Amino acid sequence: MTTYLLSLILYFYVGGVDTISSLLLYPELQRDRVIHGCITLQSPLGGTVIADDYLASSSCIRKALDWLVIQHVARDFSCVRDLTYEARLNFVKEHPLSNLSQVKVLNFASHLDSGNLSLSLSLSLSLSLSLFLFFSHSYWSFYFVGNYAHFQGLYEYAKTNYDIDTDGLVAVKDCILPGHPYVNASGITHMGTGSPLGYDGGSRLKAADIIHALVTMLHLPDIWKHNTSV
Repeated sequence: MTTYLLSLILYFYVGGVDTISSLLLYPELQRDRVIHGCITLQSPLGGTVIADDYLASSSCIRKALDWLVIQHVARDFSCVRDLTYEARLNFVKEHPLSNLSQVKVLNFASHLDSGNLSLSLSLSLSLSLSLFLFFSHSYWSFYFVGNYAHFQGLYEYAKTNYDIDTDGLVAVKDCILPGHPYVNASGITHMGTGSPLGYDGGSRLKAADIIHALVTMLHLPDIWKHNTSV
């Protein structure tokens, strides 16, 4: 029987990006059987349009938004730049995903349903203004509750401008690693698996239940035969 030093890694959002990057940067983690499986939760593995458009913005609101991001999200903007499509593409070119072959990876993505969202003024708002309202008015409340309304402006921004489905921050397509199975859940916001209270106001599902199901699925042999959506 094979013994692993660490059987499973489970990370949310940027933590999933860091985990996959570490597995590619340090192949001995796979080769020496340190890690058996990895579950990424709503992680922008391919990058995110929010990071691209945010850095490209030059509006006056961006200055206020910069302060909010530094205060509540990161101490510098290198982590934001690391999540752009260009940065992620350059990393994958240097460290091919095909090298991620000895660890089971299960990706979890989710998307909001436009049919459940009421029409709002955010359809006509810029990304900077949508993000500013998002952080300034609902940072702590979205962190602890994860309600639909807090992600509505960002969801509609991406849907209107790029016709992509997101959980409010990350597009479904950017959460998925080619060649690995994934779960695409409907009606769950970006904090559906990340809220410390384990509750997503939109889906009525507890984060603990979602994570328990994903861990169970990781050990089902059938999903590795097809490597498709679950």
